Amino acid sequence: MKTAQFSSLKALASWENYMSVKAGYKLTQKVLTPSSIEKQSVRLIMVVINPSTVAGLRLLAMGKEEHRDKADVLKMFQRMISVMNVRGPGQDVRWNDNYRCVLRPRAVGDEGGKGGVEDQAGCFDEQSEANIQFLQQIGEICKILAKKEKKKKRWTKTGRLPTPTASALHITCNTLPASCRDIILRKIPGVKYVCMGKANSDPKEHSFGRRRQM
Repeated sequence: MKTAQFSSLKALASWENYMSVKAGYKLTQKVLTPSSIEKQSVRLIMVVINPSTVAGLRLLAMGKEEHRDKADVLKMFQRMISVMNVRGPGQDVRWNDNYRCVLRPRAVGDEGGKGGVEDQAGCFDEQSEANIQFLQQIGEICKILAKKEKKKKRWTKTGRLPTPTASALHITCNTLPASCRDIILRKIPGVKYVCMGKANSDPKEHSFGRRRQM
């Protein structure tokens, strides 16, 4: 199983320190050495999994192979966020990224095959089904990590997610697609697609975020 170490980000920043053109240009000192409260900042986390950071790690891995796993892990979470934060149609075309497509029901007359999987919770077209299966695979990985971490007496710095984080990701990556399937199954008039990003907008998070900044 691939693991990711925070030291890879520091190695990238150090490697590009004196370069005029940088791939990981967003890796500031605040990102590399955050305070206890800053570690909860979503904005700083998004900098870590930014496509430019992933590209920089791949460049670094050309000379130091041990950093390739970090790039692969960040790429996986980057795709997960792309799937879960779709807020409207057309983002997949705009960004040339199939992971940003809305979840659409299978077209009438499509008997299956490559065109989606039908079960008791609804059916989607081919790309939507692929994105949902991708989320469910991440959920299973997090489930395995959570079980391994529970067997330890205390958390260790081995690149694994803490049990609460892994468990939360496992639940989210399974319940969110199930909710979208349920919406499609109900065949609500006027509903042509489902955006996972709308389900993720939690007003309470914004309220807590404002209070943390006070």
